[in-house]
Amino acid sequence: GRLETDPQKDRLLFKYMCYELERLHNGEDVTFHDVI
Repeated sequence: GRLETDPQKDRLLFKYMCYELERLHNGEDVTFHDVI
């Protein structure tokens, strides 16, 4: 459940997703799935 997740990990994941979205907006074609 949500209560078991690590807040630090959540923040990192959130930051990473925002970073990826920004890259997409900037014309980069690197997606979240390509990195994994």
